[in-house]
Amino acid sequence: MKTILLFDQLEGNYLFLKDLVSSSDAEEIKLDWTPSFREALNALEQGLYDLYLLSYESGGLQLLHATRKDKERIPALLIQRYNDERLVQRVHDLGALGCLSMDGIRLQPLRSLLYTSLRQADAIRAMSEGDERLRIALKAARMVAWDWDVPKDELRYSSEPSMVTGRISYGLRHKFMTFLSYVHEDDREAVNQSIQNILVWGSDYDFEYRIRASDGKVRWVRSVAKVFRSTEGDPLRMTGVVMDVT
Repeated sequence: MKTILLFDQLEGNYLFLKDLVSSSDAEEIKLDWTPSFREALNALEQGLYDLYLLSYESGGLQLLHATRKDKERIPALLIQRYNDERLVQRVHDLGALGCLSMDGIRLQPLRSLLYTSLRQADAIRAMSEGDERLRIALKAARMVAWDWDVPKDELRYSSEPSMVTGRISYGLRHKFMTFLSYVHEDDREAVNQSIQNILVWGSDYDFEYRIRASDGKVRWVRSVAKVFRSTEGDPLRMTGVVMDVT
């Protein structure tokens, strides 16, 4: 079961969202509610929930600012009464996943957004220093989670990517071109083109390619990811996992 905390001073919004979530026949979700800024901040700081929905009108931006001191990425969506595209980049810069407008919201778009956000939140936890269980599970499966901030061109890994690439990478942060340099020269153009295509018009990414390790051996890896966009359709993040399939 996935858990979500709603921070909103209006109980009516909680009852409305609870009805929408409970009517879903997919993965079970438990939605809790608090109107308290202090309780919401405590839950965020301790990581008590999988995902957080923070009301803009109730002080959601202030919560993001307060939490941003200790976390680079925050598994949260900012809820707006009406859609304001000016907030999207601001929320993104604060490390949150994006915005959710309550204006005319329907079950299917909400459910899709929540499940997508929950998957991205799982990747964030894999990147954090506090969740060793996910790291161990990924390592046992010879997988590395990664997250690419597209506008900033910052690529982060959950653990040392040499486990998959066969190269010592000297750090968990790279630029996109550094990643491409790991790809086998015969596959490099195809990998680059596939990623550029998905950034322009796609959403789900699934591609296999070769890596040449530092010892000269060739490995096959599979990368599975999803692109997250602003309300204007611009790519903000690409999050996924890469696994050794040799």
